[in-house]
Order: sequence, then C-alpha cells, then structure tokens
Amino acid sequence: MAHGIWLRERSGRKEVWVVYKDEAGRKHREKVGLDSHEVRLAAKDLLVKRRNEAMNARLFPERMVLHTTFRQAAQRYWDLIGCNRDRSWRYRWEELMGEFGGLRLVALKPDIIQRWYNAKAAESKVGAGNANRTLTLLRAIFNRATDWDLYNGVNPVRKVLKL
Repeated sequence: MAHGIWLRERSGRKEVWVVYKDEAGRKHREKVGLDSHEVRLAAKDLLVKRRNEAMNARLFPERMVLHTTFRQAAQRYWDLIGCNRDRSWRYRWEELMGEFGGLRLVALKPDIIQRWYNAKAAESKVGAGNANRTLTLLRAIFNRATDWDLYNGVNPVRKVLKL
C-alpha cells in the first residue's frame, strides 16, 4: 500500500482511505470505498490529485478560488477598522452590506460595481459625492481583504470610473 493510502476495518469490512495535507498543512482523510483492486487504483489517483491541488495552491496562491463572501470581509473590516469612523460611514457600510452582502468577493466584477455606482450617483440628491464616498469605503474593504488574504487579485473598484 502506498504512503497516504490505508485500510480501515469496520464491521468486518475493509475500507480504503487516503490521507493528505492541504496547502496550509492541515491533515485530511477521505474515504474512497470498500476494498477492491479498482478502489485501490482509484485511491492512488485521488491521492495524486489531492497532493497536486495542494502543491499548486502553495506555488500559485493567486490561482486559488476563495469562497469569502463580501459580508464576511466587510464585517471583519468594520470590526477592526470601521468602528473608529463616524456615524455616516456606518450608514454607507450597511448600504453596501445590503447591496453586495450575499455575493462572494470573486463575483464582484468591475461592471457590476460600475452599474451600482451609476445608479447610486443618479439617485443621489446631492450629486455624486455620496456615491464617491461609498465607493471609497468599498475600495477600502477590498484593499483590506487583499491584505488579510481573503481576496486574491486586483481590486475591482480600481476600474470603476467616477463621475
């Protein structure tokens, strides 16, 4: 049996399992199936696949797909930084949470943000100033998410054209 593949006997049946470490060094165990020649071959293939995924994530962290939602990043931003701002920023933060809270950070593309910004600037009674300040907060949340390794890539707010 190859290193990382092991048999476990439960209720008189043998099960094939693979053991590997992910990119962060955390140990994972995954059941492949009941013991047979085909399952052992599948376990070898699975083990190679999981090890390659972990290696690629270590070598190319920018390629990792992160599942952080905007709500998680914005909440962390508010807890650590935003709580020191005045009340008007709380209103803007809540507005962003309502608009983008359920989306993953990687799903927020410049065109989505540009459409939201244009609508926000058009509805504002005082001009684009309110929309610009809210956009500034959105930019800050993305910058901190990048610093905290919650988001990989270029800040999508950088590509939004202000009025």
